[in-house]
Amino acid sequence: MFRYDSKFWSVAGVVGDVVVINILFIISCIPIITIGAAVSAMYTVMRKLVKKEEGYLVRNYFKALKENMKKSTIIWMIFFILFVLIYADLRIVKENMGNSTSFSMAMGFFLVSFLLAVAICIYALVLQSGFENTTKNTIKNATILMLAQLPWTVVILLTTLSPVLMLMIFPTMYSVVLAGMFIGWFSGTALINSFIFNRIFDEMIQNKE
Repeated sequence: MFRYDSKFWSVAGVVGDVVVINILFIISCIPIITIGAAVSAMYTVMRKLVKKEEGYLVRNYFKALKENMKKSTIIWMIFFILFVLIYADLRIVKENMGNSTSFSMAMGFFLVSFLLAVAICIYALVLQSGFENTTKNTIKNATILMLAQLPWTVVILLTTLSPVLMLMIFPTMYSVVLAGMFIGWFSGTALINSFIFNRIFDEMIQNKE
């Protein structure tokens, strides 16, 4: 069990990698403008980890962060502005409609719009981490993939937004969820999603051949 090449040490190594990348990701996100590049870098490393091509973890992360800085930042800023606009529109609608039935319907529309935007943003940043393309085409391809892979998209959204869902279900577990986010929640969900993205991208490449 405790041999160096045993299953135990293999799992322990992955857990350690998840914690390290999670810490690097959080640090990289401190300037809000770099969140996009940090997401792309995290998925670059996690997708390689899933394929057992991880190499030098920290070096690969910072290399990916540098390579994706420009385009991923542009993609992130586009969606950040979109998120702000969705929130601003929701506030305006609430002020005019109050808590009426019409507002509840509008709330549903804005929620769906927000979730679709989050999904496209994730797909775009992950595509950017693995494929060379223009920003416009990356977002276009992300939208197509997000819709074409809708069942997987739901799973990706559930894992990505799991801290929010946990707080909605267990509001008293704020400290536990927060601790989990600092320890490994971001990179952990990216690791889970990377299995899905690798499968989607492999199918996409096969269909082009």
